[in-house]
Amino acid sequence: MRRDKNDADWQATKKTVIERDQKDRTHSLPAKYALGVLSKAQKIGQLGLDCAHIYSVGKYPLLCYDPNNIVLINRYLHSCLDDFKSPLTRDSISLEEVMRWWEMLAGKTQWTNLQNELGRLCF
Repeated sequence: MRRDKNDADWQATKKTVIERDQKDRTHSLPAKYALGVLSKAQKIGQLGLDCAHIYSVGKYPLLCYDPNNIVLINRYLHSCLDDFKSPLTRDSISLEEVMRWWEMLAGKTQWTNLQNELGRLCF
């Protein structure tokens, strides 16, 4: 599934997510996490923002354009989570730990909505 400037659905979804989030969701993490992640992102110059999928499009293509499956985060954090690396230490982390990060970033309401949507898709 190609998501680029020629994909009108993707462009509309990105616009929705950017308008909803307005800034890097890293700022919504508990301070001890947010400060560590932002410091590392700044140090390596990866503060640019991405509309990042919580559940990968490769495994969950039906969630590609679902705003509940997307958060606006910095490139560093996005890369860490995609690579199963701790954004604080860059050590390898488990899928469960990655999902805990996504849950914190999504927040309670968005996470609940996403889990409900995932449940509908799986049955």
